[in-house]
Amino acid sequence: MQAFAAENSKHTWPNLVFILSKGFFLYGDKTRSGFLNSHIADITDDVVVHGRPDREGHGLYNFYSILIALLRNTLLQEIPVDLYFSLPFIAGEYSYKFSLGFFAEFGICDQHGDYARKLTEAKLIEVIEWCQSATPINWVRATDIAYGKPGDNWEAYERQNAEVRIYNPRNIPLPDLILIDTNMMHDGKEVTTKSLAFDSIDTAGMIIWIPYLYEIEEGIINSCPKCEKKDIEQV
Repeated sequence: MQAFAAENSKHTWPNLVFILSKGFFLYGDKTRSGFLNSHIADITDDVVVHGRPDREGHGLYNFYSILIALLRNTLLQEIPVDLYFSLPFIAGEYSYKFSLGFFAEFGICDQHGDYARKLTEAKLIEVIEWCQSATPINWVRATDIAYGKPGDNWEAYERQNAEVRIYNPRNIPLPDLILIDTNMMHDGKEVTTKSLAFDSIDTAGMIIWIPYLYEIEEGIINSCPKCEKKDIEQV
C-alpha cells in the first residue's frame, strides 16, 4: 500500500484493505487515518499506512460497517432505466439485437403460434466475418437501387446517413436480394407488389441486413423449434 501510494495519485488509492481474519489497513498521516475519500484527499503530509488488528474477532462486522459507511457517503447517479428496457441477445462472445425490436424478435408458426427468433453463435460469427470486409452503403440508397431508382439522391442520403452492410456472399443484385413479391388486395383485386425481404441486426458495431433468401438457404435464423423437432423425429 505504501509503494502504491507513492506511485499513484490519491484518487486511485483504495479506501482500505481488509483481511477478514486479521484486520484492515488504511491510509493517513502521522496523526490520523480515515477511509472516506475526503479523508484521503486531506492527507498533505507523508502518507502512513495504519493497521487495525482484529483482536476481538469482529472482522466481518467491521467490514460491513465500513462498507455501509462508504455507501452512505457515495454520490449516486440517476439510474438510466431506459437503457435496460431492451437488452441485446447473446450468442457466445457476441451480442446482437434486431433493429426493429420485438416486431422482428418473434416469428409466427401457423401450427404452433409465436416463437422466439434467434441466431446461433456459429451463424452470427459467419455473418459478422463476411460483413466486416463488405462495403457499407447508405440504407436509403440501398432500397432506392433495389426499387430501380438511380441511387443518386444524395441530399436524402445525407439527411438519413446511417450505413448498413448487406450479407451477400453470392453477390446477388439488390432487386433480387432484398425484395420479394407480395400479394395484397387493392380495390377488391389481388395485386402483386414488392416488399422488403431482410432482417436488420445491430452487432459488432455494424448494422447488418440479412436477406431472407440467405436466412432460409443457410439456416441463419431459426424457424419454429417445434416444427424443427418434429422434422428431426421423422427422419
